[in-house]
Amino acid sequence: MFFFNLQHFPLPFRKKHIKLTEQRLKLVSGGRDWTVELCSYKTKHMKLGVGWKSFMEDNSLQLGDVCNFELVSGDPTDVQLRVTIARACA
Repeated sequence: MFFFNLQHFPLPFRKKHIKLTEQRLKLVSGGRDWTVELCSYKTKHMKLGVGWKSFMEDNSLQLGDVCNFELVSGDPTDVQLRVTIARACA
């Protein structure tokens, strides 16, 4: 299992599941899905780009909330991640 710091995807995950420099993936949460771009970041990591802000807003993410990303489909042409959100304590 991989844990992501903010929205960064570590190199081991990238090498195993992502084959393209820039790729779209699907985030699935609460019966909805969002298409998000995954882009290279400082050569060693990839970062969620276009689409991530919509996911954050639609799910009312707040500072301290934790998103758990679970690989559903690892096909390099159709990467899907199930996202479970744990809300921060108020």
